Amino acid sequence: MAREIYIKNTRLLKRALKIEEILAKKESWHYGYADEHGRMTFSEKDKDAQLMLFDSDMIGRGIQIVDSNRHEVHLALSMPATKEDVVMLYEVARQVANLWKTDSIMVEEDTVSLSAIESNIDWDIKECIKCLENSRETFHQSKCVILPCAIYPLHFSLEQLMDFSTDYDRFSVYLHEKQSMGAFMSSAIYAGSDGAYAVFYVVYPGGAIILPKEPAMKFSANGESYTCAEALVAASGLFPGGNAPQMDYQDFLQKLSSDKITDFDEGRILVGPFTREELIEIFKQNN
Repeated sequence: MAREIYIKNTRLLKRALKIEEILAKKESWHYGYADEHGRMTFSEKDKDAQLMLFDSDMIGRGIQIVDSNRHEVHLALSMPATKEDVVMLYEVARQVANLWKTDSIMVEEDTVSLSAIESNIDWDIKECIKCLENSRETFHQSKCVILPCAIYPLHFSLEQLMDFSTDYDRFSVYLHEKQSMGAFMSSAIYAGSDGAYAVFYVVYPGGAIILPKEPAMKFSANGESYTCAEALVAASGLFPGGNAPQMDYQDFLQKLSSDKITDFDEGRILVGPFTREELIEIFKQNN
C-alpha cells in the first residue's frame, strides 16, 4: 500500500526542478538512491535506481520520487509509514507546488488545495496506524515482515508491528534508531557453477555490519532455482591487491566475542565494529 501524489506544472514556460530546489525547504532533508537490495547509496550507479528522500532528524520509510520532469513530479510513500514520513510527503509536495506556483496537488485521483493539506495528513496518519493494527491482514504473513525503509530494509514480526499501532511514536523512534547508527547491511552474493554454489557475505573493518541470522541459501537466476552448498564470510579491505580471506559463516559467528554480536531486528544480527587487526586475527584462527 502506498500514498501517491502528483504535482502538475501549470506554468506556461515549463522547466524541471532540481533536487536541490525541492530539498531547500529544510536542512535535514536529503536524498540518495536505493540499490537493488534496498540500501541507500549516494551516487546513481544504476539507471533504474530509485531516487529517495529522507529527513535525517527522523529517518523512516523514505519518500520516493517516482518521476520528475518539467510537466509533473510524482511522489510515493509506502505504508505503514511514520508520522514524520507522512508530514514530509505533503511538505515536499507543497514545496514543489510553490516552486511551480500552483495552488493544488493530486492525491491519487483527488485534487487537494494546499490549504487543505493538513486534513490529508491527519487522514493518512490514521491509515498508517490502522495498517499497523491490521498487520496480519495487511501482510498475509505469519513470521517475518520486511519493510523497505530509507537507508535499508528492516525486519519485523507481525506482533511487533501490531504493538506499534498502540504506541505510534515508538514506531518513528525505532525506525530512526535502527537506521541512524551508521551500520552497513551486507547482502548475499552468490557464486559458483555446475551445481556447486556458495553464498558470500562481506565484512569490513570500520563500522558495524548487519548480517542475517540465517544465511540465504536459495536463490533464483534466469528463471531457475538453486541451492547453495555452503555459506561463507569474506573480509574485504584487509590486504592490498583485493585478496579477501574467507571462512564458514557459522564458524565466523562462533569466533566473535559477546560484545561483537547482538540482535539487530527480527531477522538479523549486528556484528562488529571491527578494527583491521581484529578481523585479521579472526581469520587467522581459521587457518
